[in-house]
Amino acid sequence: MGRTLLIADEGETAVRIARAAAELGWRSLALREMLDERTPHGACPDAGLVLEAAARADAGLVHPGRGALSLDARFARRCARADLTLIGPPPDVLETITDRGRMRALAGAVGVPVPPGPADPVSWEEAEAFLASLRGQAVLLRPASPPGRTGACVVEDPAGLRRLRARWAASGTVRDVYVEEFVERTARVEVQTVGDGRLVAHLWERQPLRRGSDAPRWQAPAAGLPAPTRFLLLDAAMRLAGAMPYRGVSTMTFLLTPTRRFFLTRVDPHLHSGHSVTERLAGLDLFATQLRLARGDTIRDLGLEEHLRPSLPLPG
Repeated sequence: MGRTLLIADEGETAVRIARAAAELGWRSLALREMLDERTPHGACPDAGLVLEAAARADAGLVHPGRGALSLDARFARRCARADLTLIGPPPDVLETITDRGRMRALAGAVGVPVPPGPADPVSWEEAEAFLASLRGQAVLLRPASPPGRTGACVVEDPAGLRRLRARWAASGTVRDVYVEEFVERTARVEVQTVGDGRLVAHLWERQPLRRGSDAPRWQAPAAGLPAPTRFLLLDAAMRLAGAMPYRGVSTMTFLLTPTRRFFLTRVDPHLHSGHSVTERLAGLDLFATQLRLARGDTIRDLGLEEHLRPSLPLPG
């Protein structure tokens, strides 16, 4: 494995990754340094451009950053064919977590609850029948193609469904959709997991705290979460990651109801904006953890053996 790391991100994320790489004795180069000055800042880098830059820099590793490349299984396969180590999970895992049907099916197989609804994409007519079956409860819809994170919309009645169908048809053909019951009055909770491809550890959970119209602030652990619920939540996240099996740092998002039921909504291979509160809680640099896992370090190498237990008490 080459010890030059190409960082396909900008700003504070790139700085953190470069610092972590330096601590491992790796040379790093930010993609921004190799781009034409006319390339707008913040633009999602093209996969081909990243591969070309990696070849020019003689890089052996690529960090996709926190953008769309981190979710792109095709990019991961192209990296593998170019003998580049991609920081993150392997392509087959990326294909699972970005395919909503496969993700729901896997979650169901290991007993991780997801919002009620069909696992596979359905036609608009089938979506309307599902909406009618809920007797007044709203549904959440997502386009089945292209795969990924494209726009989720809440629909409350058949008229709203028809309006959404017309809007999506105007912006491109959307023949099939994912539909699920819209779970109301929920709190968002994220669980950070760390997997070495064999074992999965957790770094507890966090939740956003909104302050008016500002971007959410975060706290870890989640306030007022009973210990039995925390155990079930962490155990669910670890079982799901273990079933993939996951190598890397993952961010799992759950919805938590007032009655302490929870539902998985997504799994991401990149760090979310609240990662810093988890780092403070766990005493761990998550960017360095990503790099060490890509290097081949194990959960035990990382000193996370105690975090294999969902019952691990919170730090003093």
